[in-house]
Amino acid sequence: MIEVKIYGEDDLTARVRLNEKGAVDLPLLPGLPIYMLTQGQACEKIRESYMKDFLVDPLVSITILEYSRSKITVLGQVRTPGVYLFPANERLNLLQAIALAGGYTRAGEPSKITIKRAREGKESVIKMDARAMAKEEGYKVFEVEPGDVVTIGESIW
Repeated sequence: MIEVKIYGEDDLTARVRLNEKGAVDLPLLPGLPIYMLTQGQACEKIRESYMKDFLVDPLVSITILEYSRSKITVLGQVRTPGVYLFPANERLNLLQAIALAGGYTRAGEPSKITIKRAREGKESVIKMDARAMAKEEGYKVFEVEPGDVVTIGESIW
């Protein structure tokens, strides 16, 4: 989500979200692609687009209001199962995902965790041991990816 301001042109100020194609719909400029541009490059592209047909030497500013978000689902033996959002530009590991869901319930078994992951239309199941991940030195921390479904198994007393 960004806010685009044109100095002296309050009616052209807009708060917009990039669509799935990386374009924004601004007043007088629908579907303007700005994906993969820096903030400065996007300002210049918007400036040039307004100069082409509408304004003389506009001063454009862009403020980033919100980054896109990714989601994961945490189910099973956690205190608050559900869908959790995190900034798309940040990484989230398995232990952090469990913490987002309030941690394990009394019946939760950290060594019985499955992660369902869909990539390119194919689903895979990954089994993890969070107990070893949290306690053993040198054990690699598993990174969850957007769209993962994490299920915490139940312990057998």
